[in-house]
Amino acid sequence: MNRKLVHCLETAFLVLFLSLTGCGANPSDAQKSSPVEGTSAENAVTVGGTEELLEAIRPGAEIVLTPGRYDLSAYIDGIWEQEGETWNSRHEYVQLQDCYDGAEILVRGVDGLSITGQSDTGAQELVIEPRYATVFSFENCSAVKLSNLTLGHTEGGECSGNVLDFYACSDVELRGLDLYGCGSTGIECGNGTGNVSVYDSIIRDCSNGPLFLYDCTGKFAFHNCALTGSEDGVYFLHNEDDSDDAELAFYQCSFGEMESASLAFREDVYTEDCSWTEIEEYADDTDVEIILDLEALETFPLDEESFGDTGWTCYSMFNQQSGESVAPPSGEDAADVYIILRGEGTGVLPGYFPESVPFLWEHDSDNPENLICQTRNSGNFYATTYQNKETWPTFWLSLQIAET
Repeated sequence: MNRKLVHCLETAFLVLFLSLTGCGANPSDAQKSSPVEGTSAENAVTVGGTEELLEAIRPGAEIVLTPGRYDLSAYIDGIWEQEGETWNSRHEYVQLQDCYDGAEILVRGVDGLSITGQSDTGAQELVIEPRYATVFSFENCSAVKLSNLTLGHTEGGECSGNVLDFYACSDVELRGLDLYGCGSTGIECGNGTGNVSVYDSIIRDCSNGPLFLYDCTGKFAFHNCALTGSEDGVYFLHNEDDSDDAELAFYQCSFGEMESASLAFREDVYTEDCSWTEIEEYADDTDVEIILDLEALETFPLDEESFGDTGWTCYSMFNQQSGESVAPPSGEDAADVYIILRGEGTGVLPGYFPESVPFLWEHDSDNPENLICQTRNSGNFYATTYQNKETWPTFWLSLQIAET
């Protein structure tokens, strides 16, 4: 089975179901032309390169991209290395930020921005190289429109960066987009984002799933869209008492196997005239009692080649000081927490913190069985690997985050 079993990391002890897999140039200059249909001559500007695109972003701007492949990293990595925060200080609405293996773009505080491809979807492709970088992130923006664009990373495989992020945004319209993996998630929305409408778009082949929606409000509606080929399904996390007022609906959409498996039986997701892929049935082992004897386990070293994608299933979570069972800070059930470790030294931790946390991991030079997981802003955490030869090929992972 090509998909990795990734249901739920555990902060105290996790059992690993062994599953291993392996993970431009700037567009040519084009002549500026008249605005495409739906833009106004007064606010419209036609651009043919990354620098022109970033310089044109401002409230109310209607940006038209000429056909071509826009390698964002070819421009922003050099700018970030040479100027860093100096470049940011000159730009009110666009910021560059470090993402471990390069730089990424953050658009913030912009209302009424429109970015439209001059031709049909596929003629304008925006790509980024770093595995940790999101292609485009938006924060505290409203009335944002993206249309006739293809977005992804330069190469397929595994990613910790998403394709599109929206944080604290409202009234977002996405139309005629092709969002593809390599991208951890096609669209991630959080921090109060609400009222997102997606039309005639494709979200495909992402290394986690097509959607990750949490801490949202209002309606998320998908019309005539295809969600297919990702290695996991849709994540829609909201309060069961509907206090966050978030709704998710699909109209005349089609779903691949993993997307179907995550949505077909959810009562809190509305679907109408959608097509589904047959879901393969797997044995239910949730009732199997597992007794962990820590003294019977031995630590063992792992190297990067030991991980393709690995999925860790929750055993228990407890406070190391009191020994009491605890729930994660995200407020979700412990069963919704999991961890993904990848062979190139990257990973992602959804479900423990209030938002998904990407991280880098490496071995402790003195203790190769210990993993040091370095996050951008959520603090580091540590893991120790164990094995019990009697239950081979089962592994155990002790993960220590704060007091848990």
